[in-house]
Amino acid sequence: RSLLRHETVVSNQQVNRAMQQILDSLRPHIALAGIEPMMVVVESDQVNAYCLPGGYITVNTALLLAAQSPDEVAGILSHEIAHATLRHGLKQLTQTLTLVTAVQMLVGDVSGVLALGVEGAEFLIRQGYSRDHEREADLEGLRMMMAAGWDPEALASFFEKLEHESEDVSPPAWFSTHPDPGQRASTIRQWASQESSSGQRPPEIDWPALQAAVGE
Repeated sequence: RSLLRHETVVSNQQVNRAMQQILDSLRPHIALAGIEPMMVVVESDQVNAYCLPGGYITVNTALLLAAQSPDEVAGILSHEIAHATLRHGLKQLTQTLTLVTAVQMLVGDVSGVLALGVEGAEFLIRQGYSRDHEREADLEGLRMMMAAGWDPEALASFFEKLEHESEDVSPPAWFSTHPDPGQRASTIRQWASQESSSGQRPPEIDWPALQAAVGE
């Protein structure tokens, strides 16, 4: 709730219904018991989505407008849910809290520890995940989306599109907390080629109609 207090949550029923269909198709394939993802769509011109520990997902409208199919969005949602099921957020907060605690104890000031406890969610979003966590989430997200019947090629193509759109400003992969989009696309295709189709049929969604509804 604190993260959404400055956001405009999308109330369009057509958008929310379609997004819920995508999320519901992934639910049976979540690997960790007790994770019940909840999702909101917010108005934003940044192509982004994030998932907090416990499975609280926020999707920006710019991501929906940039995606060319529901398969691409299913891949992104799977990736974000994977961060929760793999406990990446909790692991990262624990590592950071341990470091901050040690430093603050040395200088006799625990205010930094208290601040991190209060603003841990905001910290996760600002800081992002490590390259290893991103790769793990790519693999687990790929498993999840393929089990639900979504096309993994769509996720690879989405990463390639991000690479082309930011090729003039994107740093090499080893300078970034996120793996290079082009490398991620290649790795996803390699992993997908080793998996067999589940035979599942994902829900049919009129993607152009959803994108039109985003602007209403």
